[in-house]
Amino acid sequence: MSKIDLPAERRVGHLRLLREARSITPKEFNSLTFTERLDIVRRAHGMQKYNLLIEASDSEALVRRMAAQEVYLLIKELGVEDSADLVPMATTGQFTTFIDLDCWDGDAMKGDKALEWIGLLLEGGEESVFETLYRLDFELLSLMFKKFITVVGGPEDIEEEDLRAQAMCRDGGYSIEYRDPEQEGKLVGGFLDVIFRNDVDFFRRIMDSGSRKRFSKRTSTGSGPVAWRNSVFPILSRRSWSTATSMPICWCSLSIARTAPFPATGWKPPAFT
Repeated sequence: MSKIDLPAERRVGHLRLLREARSITPKEFNSLTFTERLDIVRRAHGMQKYNLLIEASDSEALVRRMAAQEVYLLIKELGVEDSADLVPMATTGQFTTFIDLDCWDGDAMKGDKALEWIGLLLEGGEESVFETLYRLDFELLSLMFKKFITVVGGPEDIEEEDLRAQAMCRDGGYSIEYRDPEQEGKLVGGFLDVIFRNDVDFFRRIMDSGSRKRFSKRTSTGSGPVAWRNSVFPILSRRSWSTATSMPICWCSLSIARTAPFPATGWKPPAFT
């Protein structure tokens, strides 16, 4: 990485202290305080900003202190191919903003775009995928999966008790239809597999929300993802939508209570792909 410009002033509390502006090495950059490094990152642009984040010894902490729109615009400016590793570093609130800014056309979600963003979480590994999806607003998560799957049957539809038990261990006992089994189905099935292996109860909630029978009841009462979005953001013109998504929102953190591991004997992961 090229030299890093050290600003001619720094803040200490409410004071601004002057110093000699000069170029510093990445090692000197990492020796600065967190506040100073964050300030330098915010002053930078484009690839220089990205390089500073990647060069930092605490990249994730810096990304999470940045405004969600700033991270989003950096990813869009550089392209996902060159900045995908920033997405797993983001908080769930930041990731939600990425979805809000890039995946809606009025009240309709652009499923393909949402799937691209979820796919970028894979850069951080399976744990990153699960932790983000688990903490994401459930109505939003449910809507994203409904774009790609339809749950046509559940364990309650299997009458024989032994067969039902086997199916629940294999794939939760759910019958799923994929919109595109050959391409999107493999990726979506992979995400469902991650959720199933980490938290069975959470997986069942997602499946039940995607059931044709259950979903028809929820939409008839005026609830569901669109109602959720309208309750968070008022009805706006397209011009003011980006302003609305910049409003600070407290996405409540959830503590993860994972289920006990499956019995080792005879258990196999669900066959989604």
